Amino acid sequence: MSTLTKYAARTLVIGIVFSSCSGCSPAEDPPVENPHPTRVIRVFGTMDQSLSVKVKTLYETRGGACGIRSDNLIAGWIEGVATPRLIWGGSKVERTGDHYEAHVAIDRFADKCGWYPRFIGFQISNQENLTTGEFSPRFGHIAGPENIVGITTPRFVAGVHEVVIPEAQTIECRRRREGGESGLKCKNKAHGFTIPADVQEIQVDVYDLSKDPIQRP
Repeated sequence: MSTLTKYAARTLVIGIVFSSCSGCSPAEDPPVENPHPTRVIRVFGTMDQSLSVKVKTLYETRGGACGIRSDNLIAGWIEGVATPRLIWGGSKVERTGDHYEAHVAIDRFADKCGWYPRFIGFQISNQENLTTGEFSPRFGHIAGPENIVGITTPRFVAGVHEVVIPEAQTIECRRRREGGESGLKCKNKAHGFTIPADVQEIQVDVYDLSKDPIQRP
C-alpha cells in the first residue's frame, strides 16, 4: 500500500471515528485558520490545457494532545496511543493558459494542535471527467489528490542552515482502470521527492498522457 493510500485510509477512519480532542478544538471541528500566514511555498508550472487541477495539502497534528483515541482500533494501532488527526487543505489555483500557480501555507492553522504539512497533493481531472483518487471495493473510485511532493523539516548541517533550491518536477497523467472503473493516475517522475518546509517555491509541470491505452497502476 502506498504512503498516500495509508494516509487516505487513516483520514477516512478518523472522519468516521470522531473523538474529543483535549487542548484544542473538538476533533469534529475544523482547525482554526491562521489569518496571516507567513511561511508560504509558491507552487507553479505549466499544465496541458486538457487538464484541470486542485492543489491540496495534507496536514497532521503533532503530539498526543490533539490525536484521535478510540476503542474501535484498527489492526496495527496500539491501544491507548493517540493517532494524529489528518486533514486536506485546498489552495486557490490561478490559471492563465497553460500556466498555473498556487500558494501553500506551512503555518496555515493557528490552534494548539501543532498542524504541520506532510504532502502537497494534486487532484487532477481531464476532459473526459476522469480524475485522480483511490479505489475502494465498497465505494468504487473515490476522487482525491495524489501526493506529489513530500514536506520535511528544514535541514541543518553542522549547525548551519542548508539552503535548498528544488529541481523542477514532472507529473505524467494516464488513464487507469481498477475494479471495473476508470480513473486518472498522475505520478511525479521523481518518486518519493521531498522538500524542506522553508523552500520558497517549487516548479511542477503536468502532462496529459491520458489518451494512451489504459494503464494499470
